[in-house]
Amino acid sequence: MCYTYNMPKKKKKKWSKTKLNNELWKLVAKFIKKRDNYVCWHCKKTFVNFSAIHCSHILPKAKWPKYKYKSWNLKTLCMHCHLHWWHKSPLEAALWFAKEYPNEYNKALLMSDKQTYKETPKQSYEELEALYKKLL
Repeated sequence: MCYTYNMPKKKKKKWSKTKLNNELWKLVAKFIKKRDNYVCWHCKKTFVNFSAIHCSHILPKAKWPKYKYKSWNLKTLCMHCHLHWWHKSPLEAALWFAKEYPNEYNKALLMSDKQTYKETPKQSYEELEALYKKLL
């Protein structure tokens, strides 16, 4: 004989952290690409195919999650420069960045020293989303 029990259903979350991250990242990337006029910071090529240009972090998001969505920590690189240069030779990329963009480099250095890790609550996501929507 087989018994079945009616298990209580779990309540669905009104918001999912992953979903908010994905939606916010799309919005931020769109803003950064528009801000930089779809031009690669490294090779200076302009792209009409918007999927060929990537939004890249100056300070890695894994090490500095607090600055993941900050516009000063983001730049546009073409797919080739992003994958085959920025990530393949990070020391060379860091030296180039410090030389070519000293103001951005100094700000990134300054902010990395102040880093304190804290989970981004839902309210912060909504504030960031509103900010980027307003800027677009």
